[in-house]
Amino acid sequence: MPAEGAPASQTAMGSGGAAPEQTMSEAEPIFARAQAIADAVLWEGYLLYPYRRSAAKNRIRFQWGVVGPAEETSMTATALVDRSVCSAVHVRMRFLRLRRRDDGWDEADVVERDVEVPLDVGERTIPIKVDGGNGAEPLSGAMQLTVVDDDGAARVTVRIDNPGDATVGRDAAMLRSFVGCHVLFAAAGDAFVSLLEPPEWATGAAARCEQHRCWPVLVGPEPARDLVLASPVILYDYPVISPKSPGDFFDGTEIDEMLTLRVQTMTDEEKDEARRTDPKAAAIIDRCEAMPDDVMASLHGMGATGPPVDPNPEWSDPGPGEVLVGGTVVARGTKVELRPRRRADAHDLFLAGRTATVAEVVYDVDGDVHIAVTIDDDPGAELWEWQRRYLYFAPDEVEPVGERVAATAASTEVLAPATRVLVAGVGNIFRSDDGFGSAVISELLQQQAPDGARIVDYGIGGVHLAFDLADGVETLILVDTVPDAGGGPGSVAVIEVEPGSFGRDGFDAHDLDPGAMFRSLGSITDRLPRTLVVGCQPATLDDGIGLSEPVAAAVPIAAVKVLQLLRQQLGGPG
Repeated sequence: MPAEGAPASQTAMGSGGAAPEQTMSEAEPIFARAQAIADAVLWEGYLLYPYRRSAAKNRIRFQWGVVGPAEETSMTATALVDRSVCSAVHVRMRFLRLRRRDDGWDEADVVERDVEVPLDVGERTIPIKVDGGNGAEPLSGAMQLTVVDDDGAARVTVRIDNPGDATVGRDAAMLRSFVGCHVLFAAAGDAFVSLLEPPEWATGAAARCEQHRCWPVLVGPEPARDLVLASPVILYDYPVISPKSPGDFFDGTEIDEMLTLRVQTMTDEEKDEARRTDPKAAAIIDRCEAMPDDVMASLHGMGATGPPVDPNPEWSDPGPGEVLVGGTVVARGTKVELRPRRRADAHDLFLAGRTATVAEVVYDVDGDVHIAVTIDDDPGAELWEWQRRYLYFAPDEVEPVGERVAATAASTEVLAPATRVLVAGVGNIFRSDDGFGSAVISELLQQQAPDGARIVDYGIGGVHLAFDLADGVETLILVDTVPDAGGGPGSVAVIEVEPGSFGRDGFDAHDLDPGAMFRSLGSITDRLPRTLVVGCQPATLDDGIGLSEPVAAAVPIAAVKVLQLLRQQLGGPG
């Protein structure tokens, strides 16, 4: 809802050129078709099960589309418009404005700004002002609108800026940020071009569209192309809310039936706390408690008819049945210890060190091998086995324990040697030269790692690295960019550092934050490894994929230095 005194619509460009076919009020029915999915994006993560403010997951809220001093201060979305269809588009920017209650909890109001944009080439900036009061801070930002001709199409770009004061800390900065920010574009007729699957004539223009922290997708009944949602949550064209969903749970990736059952099993005390937490939480509790049986039954799923399914599709090779891991044949019945790596999700990481039994060794549709397991001390293991609902790990994420199963009589069990030296590439490949560590690891993986060494690209997965170091690694070789390697951009240096020195002046490993990683490691083990950094001085850390010329040239040099360090640490010819 617009702030008091703000106009519902503002014209962004001059009135020259063809007159728009619609007024903003006439575009309202088009916007209305996106209401459900846009609201799901807007309120995603507002409050999560168990809907109590004391729950850990509700202590850091609003993680999507935050534009302002609490996170990044800008967002950019570009829609591609077929000029032959219309002469204007209508833009609606939406976000949540937070209000802090006396007890410290943040509630939220919806703010919308509507702008009509004729497709005359040009640029205009619209101020965004929202008054404060009732626990809310005043907001001040801007919406810059640009129209550019491109091969018979128009690129309509909306850039939202909200600089604010980043020195006040996240808690206070959230009150000065646009939260859940997203942009809707509407037009008369099928004017918009899919940026996921553009037609051949528009592929060049689609590639030149600028997106930052959001992505535009077509919305509405397929195949209509009169409505676009630029969302900070990853979506495909034509996303929909399930027609069976009885109401919002603020968690679009969860299953309504499961959340409803969980709410119904909460104690009266837990429900009372949830009701006190937020009026929206109270509405969820009341709705779940009063849900009729027929509505609950409808959430369980429904049958649907469709084309016959091939029971043996071309890719349906069931798998090899066994795989060699560290010289040991792993097959059904093998006992393994789980060692989740950087590919793992958070749930897998909790299983690190647990013993499991192999149920199957299978292929996925890409032909990669996966080991299906059940957890030995899981009370429901037999049930999962009966339902064939397994956990899946890559061969390098398990370590055989006990006797080998299904091995040939002539085979001899040889366990993989313990990791003494871990070579860890770290950095953010989306920040140009910060992808140096990943590039060096890619070079090193072209050859076999020596016994006692592991070579892994961790990216920005510091927690994953901490778990791997907890396995008793003696030496860590960290490959990353460093602020000063002594010879300008592209120069490479080997630096020995104490784990406690990370985060001090003169050493910063960017997004991975080795200091935080070592603090996490310290909560797992009291033994920290010797740490050597093979560092390269970057030329740029701006957003973008690809290394600068001097840093790209330094990749093979750094790889040689890593191999020399491995020989020194593990022994062998220097």
